[in-house]
Amino acid sequence: MKRLIAAVALVSVLGACNLFGTPDAPPPFEGWFHTDRSARASSVQFLLGGTAQIRDYGCTGNLNVDTTWVADGTDAVILNQWGGPPRFIANPSVDGGLLATPGIYLATPESWLPGATCLVCGGLDAGMAVACDTPGVQDAGP
Repeated sequence: MKRLIAAVALVSVLGACNLFGTPDAPPPFEGWFHTDRSARASSVQFLLGGTAQIRDYGCTGNLNVDTTWVADGTDAVILNQWGGPPRFIANPSVDGGLLATPGIYLATPESWLPGATCLVCGGLDAGMAVACDTPGVQDAGP
C-alpha cells in the first residue's frame, strides 16, 4: 500500500512539474484574441497541451483549424505547423494584446486584440465582426 501511495505521489509531482511534455500557455496568451480583417471574424486561442484553435469566419466560407504551438522561452509562442511560422508575443502597444510576426494572414506583423469575434451575416452586408465569447457566425436575418 505504501508503494502505491508513493507511486501516486510521484506521478502527481511529475505531472505538476510538466515533465510529460504537455505545455501550458504562458499567461499573456490565455483566452481568445482577434485581428481585424475586412468582412471576416478571425480569432485564435492557445490551449493547454500545445493546441491552438484558429477560427476564421466569413459569410460565404469558414476556416476552423486546430494546429500546434510551442513555447519559445517564456515570452513567445510559435505556431510551428503554420507557414511562416507566426511567432506571438505580448504586444507592448496594446494592453492585453498580442503581436504576431509574421502574421497568420500577412507576411508583416499582425496585431491581435483581446477577445473573440463573431461575424454577423445577412441582408446586403458582406458581414460585420462583433465581440462575442466564442467565435462563430450569427444570422442578422433578412
